[in-house]
Amino acid sequence: YFIQSNLRMSVFVRAVCTICLISTYAQGTDNLPCQLVHLGCWKDTVNRAISGRVRFNAQPPSEAVEQCRNYAAKRQWDVFAVQYQRECFTSANARETYQKYGAADACLNGRGGNWMQDVYEIKCGGI
Repeated sequence: YFIQSNLRMSVFVRAVCTICLISTYAQGTDNLPCQLVHLGCWKDTVNRAISGRVRFNAQPPSEAVEQCRNYAAKRQWDVFAVQYQRECFTSANARETYQKYGAADACLNGRGGNWMQDVYEIKCGGI
């Protein structure tokens, strides 16, 4: 019974977080159970720390974090990065790979820099 109860709780928690991610995308506000957590500034190279490619170049660059967050949340990915002020990087396994090249210290305006990325986590309901 205990194992079955834990399994039900795990499924419930996953469903709540999925709903939260979708709500974050739909609403685009921070006053939901989800919050944006800055994970720091991290180095990158031509062999990307976050697999895949530049998902898009945000326009205007000042909205890069919000646009990248929405892109990731819509796909139910909880970690994303902004590099070079407007490039969005995210993938299903970004949480496991973003630290690949170590920390950096020259990101600007929360939107990375040249071969540096500000990395963020979409954190739902205290999970």
